[in-house]
Amino acid sequence: MEISEVVNIGLAILTSLGGATLILFAFSSWLGKVWASRILDTEKNKLASELELIKTNNHNFINAIGVSNSLYIESQKAFAAERISAIKSLWAEVMTLRSKKPSAIVFLDLLRFQDYKEIYQNPKLNYFDDELSPSAISELVSVDVEKFRPFIDEISYSYFWSYRALIGRVSNYVKVIRDEGQPKNPWQEDAGVIEVIKPIFDAAELAKFQHERWSTLALFGYIEAAFSQHLRNLSSGVEMSKESLGHSMELNKAAENLRKIENNEKT
Repeated sequence: MEISEVVNIGLAILTSLGGATLILFAFSSWLGKVWASRILDTEKNKLASELELIKTNNHNFINAIGVSNSLYIESQKAFAAERISAIKSLWAEVMTLRSKKPSAIVFLDLLRFQDYKEIYQNPKLNYFDDELSPSAISELVSVDVEKFRPFIDEISYSYFWSYRALIGRVSNYVKVIRDEGQPKNPWQEDAGVIEVIKPIFDAAELAKFQHERWSTLALFGYIEAAFSQHLRNLSSGVEMSKESLGHSMELNKAAENLRKIENNEKT
């Protein structure tokens, strides 16, 4: 075989292989693009599904917030009506206690401390014994307001408890005078009296009461006025308005956060 023929055969082989390589490269490139496009489409569909699910969940949550807010408002209206009714009934019980307060208590204001012995010595005051008897006092302070407690705040309950307990304690102070004679300390310094007004008096009020030696009339009147003012504020809905405003603000914050998330997802 001549050299020219060998060269021609070699060129033919190289030419053949080069064409196959080009074809193989082109096919590989096309196949890669096809698979990349399919993978990209799959991921797009997956992300689109996930985004739609998030949007649906966000919308559902926002709707749930709206329903929750509506239910909250309606429940607050119903509760406010029950609270007003409870406040009226509670104050009626306070007025009942005031009207039934033993008349013997008044003598603590009419007499000077050093003359309290008159309560013990004066036979004309024997009628005190009936209204100061354990059974009479027990019946007086047995008023139960637990049925109102779910609809009033603890401050209101404390006011009523202190007012009722104070009547019993001061009545007992007079009874001790009837049984034993002149007491050692004025009723304003009585440990029991101090104990029952502490829950509703701050340090300044307590010091003022003891320093100025308030009369029983002044003390009961002061508590009634403070109690009445608190119930007025309670019935006006000031506290419930604050609570409702806070609830609405929290719901608005939650809805706004969801809107921001939704807007970010759109972009």
